[in-house]
Amino acid sequence: MKTILAGALFAAVSMHPLFADEDFILQEAVIDGNTVTYKIPVSGDEGEVVSQPVDADSSIFRLITVYTDGDGQVQTLQLDTKTVGTFVPSASITLSSKDPYGTPRTRFDQPYGVKVTVSNLSTNAADPIEAREVKVYRSYKLYDPTTFAAYPDDAGKTYSESFTFTADGSYNLSDGTEGGGMSPRLDALENPDSYMMGEETYTVVASGTDKVLASATMIIWPLATAEIIGVDQTQTYTQVPTETSVKYHNLYPGSQAYVQVRIGDEDKIINASALSYSSAVKEPQTQQLPLTELDQLVTEDGVYILKAFTITPFNEGAPEQLSIVDLTVKNADGTEDPANPTEDPEEEVPVTIKRTIKVNGGLSTME
Repeated sequence: MKTILAGALFAAVSMHPLFADEDFILQEAVIDGNTVTYKIPVSGDEGEVVSQPVDADSSIFRLITVYTDGDGQVQTLQLDTKTVGTFVPSASITLSSKDPYGTPRTRFDQPYGVKVTVSNLSTNAADPIEAREVKVYRSYKLYDPTTFAAYPDDAGKTYSESFTFTADGSYNLSDGTEGGGMSPRLDALENPDSYMMGEETYTVVASGTDKVLASATMIIWPLATAEIIGVDQTQTYTQVPTETSVKYHNLYPGSQAYVQVRIGDEDKIINASALSYSSAVKEPQTQQLPLTELDQLVTEDGVYILKAFTITPFNEGAPEQLSIVDLTVKNADGTEDPANPTEDPEEEVPVTIKRTIKVNGGLSTME
């Protein structure tokens, strides 16, 4: 036999403006397949009352107030509900991604893990559903692209899908993503936008109630991009353009970024373009850097390929190429070489350097 204090429920009545004519606690329990209900009167604005003896694994306590509305009609209102007993479900949520940082976060194109652990569920079919079953809901909020925080008036939106568990255990959630886990959505299934930023929250509740057993949030970062500025891929230059730069957008925390130029069979990093950020960075980073060493690296006629890269906790630590412009490789006469077709237009920026100038009466070379 168990004696349970219900004072926490009683104290809640003082917070409701409709506190009026009568208040009581209904204690409900299932004993031998039958639902037994006790009515426990309460008085005053706060205090404690002692429940009836509980001969079941759990009891539900409902705090009820009775009042007269503006039309003189007597109404009842449930102010709060609590389940107390042996079978009161508990849960925890663990979120994980390839980013080892303490705060759970990932990138929009990267799936992440959601592990839900449930315990203390009742297996007695006669017990209330809230003692036998839990549900997991997934919701999201979009972030303001200027402040990189949730909009102040955004209460969030819940996806239509949910997960239901009726037995104790640990469960890894999956939405069908290859390799398992959950893919970030931010409600962009119809028109995915890899540059969105926001958060997705998982909440475990006891079925049939709004009682939250556990909750955890994953922050979703946008993909980074880069723009090489001051290079016109359709133009043949007589000297290296001087007003060149790279502009990085939405760089991830703990990432590095740089531009490299291919010289013959060798790729050389332009040191002035290289940067790195701490893993403690709280918002996407945008930075523009001049390519001041380009004229020192490009010293002969030819086609040179400039590429911007980033290194993040993802992609097994391998460099990821960033590109946002159309890129074309051409011969000096402006025609495409059939033996060397155009590269992927989202991968390379060619700089064609032509230093030989024809002059009437002779030939000279500018160095």
